[in-house]
Amino acid sequence: MNGDGRLETRTAQGTFRTEFRNSDILQVQASDGFEYLPRPFSIFGTLNIPSGEYRSANVRAQYDIGAQRRVSGSVAYEKGQFYGGTKDSLAYSAGRVVLSRKLAIEPSISLNRVDIPQGAFVAKVITARTIYAFTPRMFAGALVSTTRAATHSAPTFACAGNTCPGRNSSSATTTRATPGRPPARLRSPAARCSSRRPTCSGDRR
Repeated sequence: MNGDGRLETRTAQGTFRTEFRNSDILQVQASDGFEYLPRPFSIFGTLNIPSGEYRSANVRAQYDIGAQRRVSGSVAYEKGQFYGGTKDSLAYSAGRVVLSRKLAIEPSISLNRVDIPQGAFVAKVITARTIYAFTPRMFAGALVSTTRAATHSAPTFACAGNTCPGRNSSSATTTRATPGRPPARLRSPAARCSSRRPTCSGDRR
């Protein structure tokens, strides 16, 4: 409730979750939401969401691949209503591909297709972090991130190194090129997708 006693947001959801013997996890979630917008906001470029009441019903299915595999991570698909339109999302997150005892890649991919009365667009976020371990307590990482929506792009290149977890000695260099304006954040009471570019640090996540 807001200060005037008007309901602003409400979300109800149900979740089914099962874990397999190989440690993989399957999860299905259904949600129903309500949101009142007191004022319009810009969602992307010249597309604006007008004020008013919006209801959303979404279904999300996620499969988590066990960390003991050479290729692990979470694959998720979500479909539902989005401010008077629809939104389809496909994502691979928390990924890790082990190439050797010292070399690993942590990819992440997010594809969001939004179709609302004001227009339609596709937002893509792709990141890949490469980690090389010199010793159990010393490693170097490099992050590459690309965000795209329609003809807009904003790639980011960063690298960082960390010598010892017990010390705050690290170095990082970052170079950015922004040919166009990156997409704005997508807002939803029951499901949110973000176009924020990940940061790069010396500590492993």
